[in-house]
Amino acid sequence: MGCSKRTIQNPKSKIRSLLGLFALMFGVLPLVVSAQSISFEDLSERAGLTTEGSGHGAPVHDFDGDGWDDVFITVSQGTSALFRNNGDGTFTDVAAEAGVAVVGSYNTALWGDVDNDGLVDLFLGRGASGDNKLFLNNGDGTFTDVTATSGLDLATPVATAAFGDVDGDGALDLFVAADRAPDVLYRNTGGAGPTIFEDASTQAGIDGPAPSVAMQATWVDYDHDGDQDLFCVHDSRTRSRLYQNHGFLPLIDVAASAHIDTYPSPTTCCNMGIAWGDFDGDGWQDAYVTRIGHGGLYRNNADGTFTDVAEERGAARNGMSWGVVFADFDNDGDPDLFIVSTSGYDGTPTLLYRNDAGAFTEIGAQAGVSFLMEAQGLASGDFNNDGLPDLVIPSHDGQHKLLLNVTEGAGHWVEIQLRGRQVNRTAIGARVEVVAGGKVHVRTVSGGNSFASQSSATLHVGLGAATRIDTLRIFWGGHQMQQKTGLAIDRAYAFTEGVVATSRASDEAVPEAFRLESNYPNPFNPVTTIRYALAEAGPVRLDVFDVLGRRVATLAEGFQTPGTYEVVFEAGNLPSGPYLYRLQADDGIVMRRMLLIR
Repeated sequence: MGCSKRTIQNPKSKIRSLLGLFALMFGVLPLVVSAQSISFEDLSERAGLTTEGSGHGAPVHDFDGDGWDDVFITVSQGTSALFRNNGDGTFTDVAAEAGVAVVGSYNTALWGDVDNDGLVDLFLGRGASGDNKLFLNNGDGTFTDVTATSGLDLATPVATAAFGDVDGDGALDLFVAADRAPDVLYRNTGGAGPTIFEDASTQAGIDGPAPSVAMQATWVDYDHDGDQDLFCVHDSRTRSRLYQNHGFLPLIDVAASAHIDTYPSPTTCCNMGIAWGDFDGDGWQDAYVTRIGHGGLYRNNADGTFTDVAEERGAARNGMSWGVVFADFDNDGDPDLFIVSTSGYDGTPTLLYRNDAGAFTEIGAQAGVSFLMEAQGLASGDFNNDGLPDLVIPSHDGQHKLLLNVTEGAGHWVEIQLRGRQVNRTAIGARVEVVAGGKVHVRTVSGGNSFASQSSATLHVGLGAATRIDTLRIFWGGHQMQQKTGLAIDRAYAFTEGVVATSRASDEAVPEAFRLESNYPNPFNPVTTIRYALAEAGPVRLDVFDVLGRRVATLAEGFQTPGTYEVVFEAGNLPSGPYLYRLQADDGIVMRRMLLIR
């Protein structure tokens, strides 16, 4: 059972089928892993990711639940943009109709379900002008501004921010890295009614050095003890901070004893961006920190300490570097690195470090992504749902880049979407371990990373030549762990905390407990039938959406007992075109597409 996948048309790729806008299913081609070269195609002109203001940050998320990652881009002056993914290689700015077309200077934005209603919400951190904003997702493609009642009333500029559940209560808290002012930790009270945050900075002990210029902050369980720790970096020669979480406040800064607080030499400075990834495949996430001239690759020693191995592993070169992501671009099982810079500083282009068994080689020019550009933000996501991670780069000139991964001969893969029930619904902070082909792969759902950005919540794992997933473990937080075995490869799974999985690639791997069938007839005019099955009683909702993410019909809603159900959808006066129908129950979410032709 699963949603359809479409592939963005790409004339340079020899291994992908050219599927039209209305294609509903695709076939997975067998892949042979050999010596291959990572390759990207610059689809920026076609994509339409353009703003009048200078681009800064880029959080990625499927905000409307249609199965395609969307992009929000903040601008340093002007109107920020919400680009909805059309699924055909183009994006449409829907910020105005969505109610999030804010004007001013905004440095960072984040996606996270702050009220745990199953819909991802949007936080915007102000720059030189404007106000911090919190928008709640209405579920119909629009948002409501609740800033006035949110408690997010910080008056100073926000450099970056990060969502994470510091106290493990299932509600997302917000760390704000302030610019030349004490940092702030906003605790989500999780109460009924308006979403309210309270300032817990003093109790948490995370104020930080007031005169410094804050850069990136990330939440990550670096020591695998079940709670979220906080890593913060700063400009100038201010040392980094690693706040260890012991399950209660205050957090304790252990950066010095963990050996992750240093900058490289007297001639370089300025920590900028952070990426977490297990570059050496030992099951522990390592950290990459971008700087001016010399980056830091901190290997997690699994004993609470880190060792900077950037020089010996070949990944030290930086310019005035900012955004950074770990992603396995060739699906060989080794996470690669991509880094952006403001090239006008010293002429350093964007950098792509290919990872070969823990050793890095810079191949940006060879891969077609060596760009001289002024950029700070960077995020990754699989924007065409083909199992290869792509990149989005907000540019200072307002002509933002979409880099489509077209690597031929890449290895196998799996993509994983998580939905919390006891933990926060967006599962931010959850860690996944995938064991396949004798290797372990670790990924974490991020509440903010890179620089002023946020990569997709859909976790991508390259599997190399592995032919199946032996074991998949999900560490939801605390001591909750969920395990699956014998899963098929080359598909995307959706897991809900504590229940069974669904797959959007094939019906073969989906349990009978939760089933949504293809509508019949399809295409249809004007009536079609939809069937679904439940093995357990619980709340159910079946909705129909148009291509703009607007809900056009609700076909089922409420508590239902186990059994097979059939509903009739009458299109009424709806226009011809593709529509999405989504079944949501305690077992998770499943989506399919149907086509109305009049």
